[in-house]
Amino acid sequence: MPPSVSWGPRVVVLVLLLIVLNRLILTPLAVVTRHAVALDEGKDLTRRSILRVPMRIGVLARELDRMVARVAESRTQLVDQSFQAGFAELAKGVLHNLGNAMTPIGVRLASLRERLRAAPADDAEQAVAELQAGVADPQRGEDL
Repeated sequence: MPPSVSWGPRVVVLVLLLIVLNRLILTPLAVVTRHAVALDEGKDLTRRSILRVPMRIGVLARELDRMVARVAESRTQLVDQSFQAGFAELAKGVLHNLGNAMTPIGVRLASLRERLRAAPADDAEQAVAELQAGVADPQRGEDL
């Protein structure tokens, strides 16, 4: 039969190991987990972890904060770009409508330009001279 072993010191060591494990690993990990869940539930990307321990779990918490900061920055850039794209689309529509309104004016001006080029210059000078001299017949004045 094996010699009698005292369980007292083993239980004390086991309890101390549990306390250390809880303090160094489980509690910080629970804090990081709660922080991640709060970020997901609240959609508030400005919240940062308050955990500052110099272990791997502290590194995990800091990296989670950096990742969230990058996501927040990307979201801000996306919102800005979306606003600019919407504004550009609005300006494009306004310019298109303005062009549609200006097209008939351009067509009329082009037609008038062609008619003026086709009109004989001598006849125009003669009509101006008659109008300045004073036309006796009102119908002739309207025709000129």
